[in-house]
Amino acid sequence: MSDTTAQNALLDAVVAVADGLEIDDALTRIVTIAADLVDAKFAALGVLGPNGRMSRFVQVGVDDSAATAIGRLPQGLGVLGTLMHHTDPVRVSDVATHPKSAGFPPGHPVMRSFLGVPVLVAGRVYGNLYLADKRHGPFTDEDERLVVSLAGAAGVALANARMYGLSQQRQKWQESVTEIDTLVLSEVEPEIVAEDIARRAWLLSSAAVAVLAVPDASGHLVLHAVVTAYPGHADSRRQWVLSRARRITDAQVFAD
Repeated sequence: MSDTTAQNALLDAVVAVADGLEIDDALTRIVTIAADLVDAKFAALGVLGPNGRMSRFVQVGVDDSAATAIGRLPQGLGVLGTLMHHTDPVRVSDVATHPKSAGFPPGHPVMRSFLGVPVLVAGRVYGNLYLADKRHGPFTDEDERLVVSLAGAAGVALANARMYGLSQQRQKWQESVTEIDTLVLSEVEPEIVAEDIARRAWLLSSAAVAVLAVPDASGHLVLHAVVTAYPGHADSRRQWVLSRARRITDAQVFAD
């Protein structure tokens, strides 16, 4: 690839990465574009959680049946683990020859050439971009330069997507507060208000359970509403609601 062609390809990739503000779409778009940019058969972006472990893994190239067979997210072993703990790019012509190589889990396709670079968001490592099995020979210096540049653009795009997501979330919370105020002023039954507050908090926070408890005149908490998924249906958005005031002790709070 000539310098001019590479720069044009990188420019097109940067523009494409920045197109849109939904973070899930952005992750998939970054991975797909990275694979196309350096002609890699496999590509993935691993997002690190607060504990430094992989919390999300978006990939292209591994079919659904193989992904299901692999199962769990990468655990930070081998070459991927090296990238999770260091911010320098890693490029090898054969993964098996890397000193940190730990092999592949059952069901995982065998990969040879590998290129990995960190993705920084607001100066912190957000995750790592992985590419494997370049179709025509090993990854080159130019490939590494292109992917490092793309990772920089991806970091900006993801920062914007994160800010947009937070803005959207704040707007939804504010709308809920306004609607609850309206409900209170309409003088509906307190039980209905309590249930509505708990349900809105549950939906907006994506929590497993939302509890509304208010201290009474003596300082004891009184349980007014609980909203959660039906027992045994954790993936369902159907709701099980308790709207009966019940006094609870501190011991019960900590035990639960």
